[in-house]
Amino acid sequence: MLTPRRGLPALVAGTFLLLGLPAPGALASGAGGVEALPGTSAAPPAGGAEYGSALARVPRRPAVRAVRLSRTRVRAGRSARLALRVSRPGASTVRVRITLAAVAGGRTRHLPARRVRAGRTVRLALPRTLRPGRYRVRVVALGARGERPVTRSGPLLRVLAKPKPKPRPKPKPKPRPQRPGSTPPTPVPPSLGGPRASSGVFPVQGAWSFGGADARFGAGRTGHTHEGQDIVAAAGVPVVAPLAGTVLFNDYQRGGAGRYVVLRADNGWDMFFAHCLAGSATVRPGTRVAAGGRLCLVGSTGGSSGPHLHFEIWPDGWRHVKGTRPIDPLAQLRAWAR
Repeated sequence: MLTPRRGLPALVAGTFLLLGLPAPGALASGAGGVEALPGTSAAPPAGGAEYGSALARVPRRPAVRAVRLSRTRVRAGRSARLALRVSRPGASTVRVRITLAAVAGGRTRHLPARRVRAGRTVRLALPRTLRPGRYRVRVVALGARGERPVTRSGPLLRVLAKPKPKPRPKPKPKPRPQRPGSTPPTPVPPSLGGPRASSGVFPVQGAWSFGGADARFGAGRTGHTHEGQDIVAAAGVPVVAPLAGTVLFNDYQRGGAGRYVVLRADNGWDMFFAHCLAGSATVRPGTRVAAGGRLCLVGSTGGSSGPHLHFEIWPDGWRHVKGTRPIDPLAQLRAWAR
């Protein structure tokens, strides 16, 4: 009976010893460890999204829905407007690039890429610097990096050459208003016939020629017809009065007659001498000039392509008289030349 009594205290002591041991977590804490919390190496996170959270949408490939031009023919130097609509689900904007490929050879022109609103019709201006020719319009929609671009061919644009500018008509000289105190020229009553001067002096005193058909009376000019006869001569050759008379006008017209003199002959004619050499016409209005008296020198002032005298005869008065017209002076010039 002694043996059981000796083992009972040991059994009781062992039981109490087991009951007094701390829990595994408490033992680890007392040993300098940490408690296993969510997110630690002891309990790593699963790495998934929280249930019910919104997922990020990846944009799909773009698609070019419509490409059209405001006009298919434009003049060089003008611009056409391109209307296009590009869609891309999941994106608000799309990056596009427009190319203009010359149909009959030539270089393809790539316009800088730009962003446009997705799903809406936008209008872009094409460059004004296109040369005359035909161009195929293409729209390239650029997706994400590494994606293959989406291309759609549009209409054919035809750029026409610029129209040639219309030449401006050569202005006709207009007499300036008379100064206060000066005596205006007396109008000449209309006459019935042509040249009546059987004698006189040829107006150019030197080597000369009548030129070609373009120098004749009635030759075509821009906006009007030639109203006189051109006498081609070297610059500086004297221009004289064919008949005695009085100087009516000594004036200048830029881009037209240049320096000109109008002489009222004693027989009633008004004679017009244009393109005089600059500074050579020194006669003043009202001055009497004898036949053969110098008026100016042959020049090329105003709208002139070379030295010559433009000569006109107005039998009923010059432009300052209403309703008058010049006549062809060639027959009279030939008579004076003889």
